[in-house]
Order: sequence, then C-alpha cells, then structure tokens
Amino acid sequence: MKKTLIWLLLLCLSLCYGVMAEGDLEEVSITIFDTDGTVDETASVETDGEAEPAPEPTPDPSQPVYEADGSILLTMSFTGDFTIGDNVQSSGTSMFEKELKKQDGDIHFPFRNIREELLADDLTMINFEGTLTTAGRNRDKLENSFLFRADPSYVDMLAPGGVDTVSLENNHVLDMGTDGLQETKDVLTAAGIPYASEDEPAILTVKGIKIGSLAYQTFGGRHDELIAKVPGDIQALRDAGCQIVIVSYHWGNE
Repeated sequence: MKKTLIWLLLLCLSLCYGVMAEGDLEEVSITIFDTDGTVDETASVETDGEAEPAPEPTPDPSQPVYEADGSILLTMSFTGDFTIGDNVQSSGTSMFEKELKKQDGDIHFPFRNIREELLADDLTMINFEGTLTTAGRNRDKLENSFLFRADPSYVDMLAPGGVDTVSLENNHVLDMGTDGLQETKDVLTAAGIPYASEDEPAILTVKGIKIGSLAYQTFGGRHDELIAKVPGDIQALRDAGCQIVIVSYHWGNE
C-alpha cells in the first residue's frame, strides 16, 4: 500500500512538472489585499523571478519641493504669440495646415525642438493668439486681413508640449466672436490648461507655491485705465494667497 501511494505521488508531481515545462500556462490575474481587506494598489507580484515595479507616483503640486538650502526654486518659461490653424480670410490651405500635412498629421510638431525644455521647467505660459472653435467669423471683423481659427482637437498638442497655462488677452481671441471665445475657454478647461483673461485670472499651485496670472490687452488707448486698475487686481490675488503674481500684456500697434 505504501509503495502504491509513493508511486501515485511521484506520478502527480511528474504531471505537474510536465504541464509547467510545456509553458502552456494561462495568464493569471493576482490581486493582493491589505490587512484590512482593501486591495493593495502598490504591491508587486514576482513573475519568472522578476518583480513588477510599482508605478512612479505623480508629484503633488500642492506639496513644496525644497532645495538643499531650504529654498524653493521655480523655473518658468514664457512665449510670445502662439497661433495655429487657419487664417479664414485667406483662400487655399494655410501655412500651418501645409506643414501639418508634411509632418504626416503629427499635431505635436510645433513643440518638437523645444518640448524637452518646456517639460523640464516648472511652468510654461504661452500667449494663445487665436481660437479653438468651429464657430463662424465675427461679423464685426469681416474687414480684417487675419482671422484665426484652429480645430478644437489641436488643444491636444499643448500639455504634451509642456504648456501649463495660457494668456487669452490679445486682438485675435474674438476672431470667431463671443461664441468662439467661449468654446476656446471650454476646450482649454477640458484639456486641463488654465487660462488668464482680464476678468478671469488663472491660479495655479506649483511646488507648493500659489501663483496667480493676470492678462491684459492695451488696444484702444487703455494705458491710463490699466495703470489705475492693475495694482488692485494684483492685490486681490495677493489677498487670495498668491505668493507670486504674473502680469502679462498684449500691447503696441498691429
């Protein structure tokens, strides 16, 4: 009887080894539970002698990041006018769309040569001079030579290109009227890109530092008006807890 049991055990072990040696194993999903019964999302399981690395945690922008001397260092980048899409006052294909076709439809091409620098800094702000909308022309601007409109899907180039926030105060944000401007704001918000306009400051937190952004345009002889207005707007952001306030202007003659 003992010999029979031994042979049965050896036979079972041989069969198990044979199945494992074939490599015909089904994919197995393993869930690790914590001591309180909840799923442990950070745990890793060893497979074939190698451990699956836990994903790197996303830095929390509300938490300060200190240098060795106890200071907080912020590196910020600012660009001038950023215009994409079409000039709907011109016939034919725009310069941007022609280049987009050459780039096999890769909408990320505008940032290709500077993307690493913009991703490496702590904050990048661009002056978005145009619209992200399907709305029609502003009837009050039909005599203008330049009216800019870009497909809303083009917003997808901003965040991967390193853009963190935009100014929406310039002489082209109303090229497609108030509906076009509102859609542009909605598209940026949905993409997680805060925008600053005169009546809508942007507030961001980077490395635990609260930053306020103000934007203005000076066309129409508004200089004296803004000289009186801007200090109060800055103070309002200070009162809201902003430790840094960025003020940008779109000024000068066309």
